Amino acid sequence: MPDGCVLKIHLKPNADNDGIVEIRRDFLKIKVNALPEKGKANERLIKFLARVLSISRESVFIIRQSLYRLPSIIFCLAVVFNRVLN
Repeated sequence: MPDGCVLKIHLKPNADNDGIVEIRRDFLKIKVNALPEKGKANERLIKFLARVLSISRESVFIIRQSLYRLPSIIFCLAVVFNRVLN
């Protein structure tokens, strides 16, 4: 697993659009416009985070999923820092 930052996400699938709904102390609540079947909502979440953070999709990984809709997402900070520093 690459070095990075772990974000706890409360994912709300099947929304009208993609977006950050709420920022809590210990997790982000994010909505995505995808059904929660066959990984579609997770893939949409990865695309959304990559776009918002201006990093590649390959830099975002789901490292754990919960039955309570709190998947943890990790992204490679080296990519983010490189983009900020250059």
